[in-house]
Amino acid sequence: MKIRLGKRQPLTKKLLLVEGIARAGKFLLANVLSGFEHIEPVQLYGLLEQIPVWANLGLIDRNTAKEILRLEIDTHCYEMLTGRNFNYRVSDKSSIFNIPRYQKYLARSKEKDIDKIMKEYDQEKPFSFFIMHELMPYIGIYFETFFHGTNAVSVKDMARILNFSKFLFRANMAPLPGFYPNGISFRK
Repeated sequence: MKIRLGKRQPLTKKLLLVEGIARAGKFLLANVLSGFEHIEPVQLYGLLEQIPVWANLGLIDRNTAKEILRLEIDTHCYEMLTGRNFNYRVSDKSSIFNIPRYQKYLARSKEKDIDKIMKEYDQEKPFSFFIMHELMPYIGIYFETFFHGTNAVSVKDMARILNFSKFLFRANMAPLPGFYPNGISFRK
């Protein structure tokens, strides 16, 4: 008997990753980036850091690793869209209340019509946003899996981080009116 697997349509079309060593300012950058339109709330999910390492070590097949990455990211993005697994702990850096547009996401979580949420998501085409730790040696699998949709920014060099805001403007993403972090200018 022959088993044939087909490719499914991915939910996540654009992926935004912020990576760096522990305590390097990833959540600070995440809070800045969350002020831009078309960026979903940041998520932290440790398995996404391990899969590329396992594939690199040959512990799992690279194509299998790519599909697991896509499946896990799509699952977590769907759960974010529907309001599952929000972090309501106000004191946490990953709290939904640290997102400038948190009211939008809380309102979306109350929507009963999932098809409506999905339609709006497909029309907006936002970046799905994750924080990673020390992933740069293995980042290639993300580029292979998500093609041009992955934008990796390392927190190791603050100058490059600030220049990232220029990329967001080139991508036609404007910050929220009145949302300007101290000392950072968002002009072209």
